[in-house]
Amino acid sequence: MRKSIVVLATLIALGGCTPYTEEWSPSQSPKRNKVTWVETQHAVAFADGSAVLTAADRAALERFLARQVRGESVRVTVAAADGGGALAVRRETALVEYLRGRGLDARLGPLAGQGASRSSVTVAVGRFVVTPPACPDWSKTAAGDSGNTNSSNFGCATATNLGMMVADPGHLVRGASMGPGDGDMLAKGVQEYRSGKADKGSPTMSIPGAGGAQ
Repeated sequence: MRKSIVVLATLIALGGCTPYTEEWSPSQSPKRNKVTWVETQHAVAFADGSAVLTAADRAALERFLARQVRGESVRVTVAAADGGGALAVRRETALVEYLRGRGLDARLGPLAGQGASRSSVTVAVGRFVVTPPACPDWSKTAAGDSGNTNSSNFGCATATNLGMMVADPGHLVRGASMGPGDGDMLAKGVQEYRSGKADKGSPTMSIPGAGGAQ
C-alpha cells in the first residue's frame, strides 16, 4: 500500500513538471499562405438575333473584368449555351475578339449547358486567390517553456505581408517566367570585346607625388 502511494505521488510530481509547451506543436498552426483557384462567371446579354455588344452590355462586362482580372495567371474562357446554333458561334467569336483586343488570352470554353440562357454568352475568369494564415496566433502559452522555443505567432507577419502584397497570387504557386533576352545587346558586347573596344577594367588613377599611375 505504501509503495503504491509513493508511485502515485511520483507520477503526480512528474506530471506537474511537464512543460505546457509539450501540448502544442508548430504543425498545428503553420504560417503559410493558402492559394486556391477561383472561377467567376458573367453572363453577357445580346439583343435578339444580334451578335453585337451594346454599350450597356460592354460597360457591365468591363466592370466585371476590372474586379476579376488581376495578375498574369488569369484564364478567360467564353462559352455559349448548348444548342445556340450559328448565332451563338458568332457571339462567341465577337466576345473572344473583343477580349483579345483588351490584351486578354481569351479562349473558347465548354458549353454553358442546357440551363443557360440562349440569348447570352458566359465569360468565365479563373484566377488564383491567396488566403493568409490566421494571425495573430497566441495558441501556445507563454508559461512553462523551458526549451525557449519560438512563439506560436512567430512568422505570422512575414507570411501575412507576403500574401497581401503579392501582385499575382499565382506567383506563389509558380514563379514568373523570365522575359526574352536582348540578343542585339549581347552580340554588340561580344563584337566590342573581339575588336578591342570593350572596357578592359577601371581607369588608372594618378596620385600626385606618388611616382606615377597607381
